[in-house]
Amino acid sequence: MLANSWLLGARPFDPYPFILLNLVLSCLAALQAPVITMSQKRQGDRDRQRAMHDYQSSRRYCQASEPPWTVLLVGRVAPLHSLLAPCHNGSGCR
Repeated sequence: MLANSWLLGARPFDPYPFILLNLVLSCLAALQAPVITMSQKRQGDRDRQRAMHDYQSSRRYCQASEPPWTVLLVGRVAPLHSLLAPCHNGSGCR
């Protein structure tokens, strides 16, 4: 724009409304838009897979984990189990 407006001064090749510049920038945006959209979709797919993996591993850990003190306190598991029931029945882990 500077070269067109100031350096060429009297006879600019693209006068003030800069129609040629607008055309070039519009074509550039039209070429970039599909590439940006594809990369966003791929990133969304990756994020979705990562979130599903995290959710499944958290679920498995919550369902399979046995509190270490229940192994040591075999005779007193029933009172402790009532405290831990929300996590082990699946309602506390989401």
